Amino acid sequence: MSQWPKKMVGNSRTVVYLNIKKAIPIDNLTITFLEYVCYYIVAELDFRLFVNYKFEPRVAMLTSRDTLLRYLANINPNLPLYKYEFEQQYSIYMISEEIYKRAFDSKHIKLDISFHSKLNQELYTYLGNYTLLNSEQSFDLAETITELVENAIEHTKTDCYLTIYSPSNDILSKKNSKRYHALDVSLFNVSDKHMGDDVMKKINNDDIAGDLKHVFDHVNKAYSNHSRYFNDKYDKESFGILAAMQYNVTGRFGNQNDGGTGIPKMIMSLQKSAYLDGCYIISGHKGFELMENYLGEDSDGYIGMNSNTYIDQIPEEKTLLRLSTEFPGTAYHLSFVFEKGN
Repeated sequence: MSQWPKKMVGNSRTVVYLNIKKAIPIDNLTITFLEYVCYYIVAELDFRLFVNYKFEPRVAMLTSRDTLLRYLANINPNLPLYKYEFEQQYSIYMISEEIYKRAFDSKHIKLDISFHSKLNQELYTYLGNYTLLNSEQSFDLAETITELVENAIEHTKTDCYLTIYSPSNDILSKKNSKRYHALDVSLFNVSDKHMGDDVMKKINNDDIAGDLKHVFDHVNKAYSNHSRYFNDKYDKESFGILAAMQYNVTGRFGNQNDGGTGIPKMIMSLQKSAYLDGCYIISGHKGFELMENYLGEDSDGYIGMNSNTYIDQIPEEKTLLRLSTEFPGTAYHLSFVFEKGN
């Protein structure tokens, strides 16, 4: 676990009351991260915790009965059961036909050379058997999630928490009377290190050599151009996240060129087959809306989050996210609505 929440003070007799009854969570990432924070308060800090909550039903969002917070909502919350259920849910293969949860040990993954193929197959099997995705969509999403897990762990070096929610109820459109099904993916880790931190240490680093030097020559040119336009919404932190998302860019110290992924391209493929989508990444105080129109590669194979080029143009303003409260690590949220039968 990260050292981040230990900034809280108190002792085992401390009582925490969390009242979120009138709040409406934005999405499942909000809920699953809140579950993690509550687990840390209960299991690591040994505080007593009372949670007063009620979530308004929304499309593809976990209901009040689905979340573990129900164990903390009573006058006498069952703290041991909350801790047990949290650990159990993230350690087993599947919770139900609608919910898949799993935690990934960053140290174990580094030692498992077959991790990518095993997780990819596990996710493909789950998505193919327990969701309404077709074979191609299941393959693309399994590969995307696997890459996201590896990418998040690579850039922050901490454990990763994954939740997939695929509600069994169809969505009936009032506009066209067609039926749709939703699927939601939440992925996060908690760390003092943000996604772009290690990449930014390589900016204008003369020690870079080998294949990676060509890649960072490109990134350095982009940084030189982009930094002239830095502002409150797009700054060095934002640039680091965008750089870390590039194919063949790695945050590792060393000169190997093997740490990047094609994540934006895979997400864009899923967006093309979806009726609606909402995808984003956040880390620290910044993030990006992953919008289909701006995830394409330029002629050099880089993602600019704009319609033209990575080197010469900063991202479109509508893709930029600015958080008033720091997210302590990296988080992805992918939400799709697919037409049933397609």
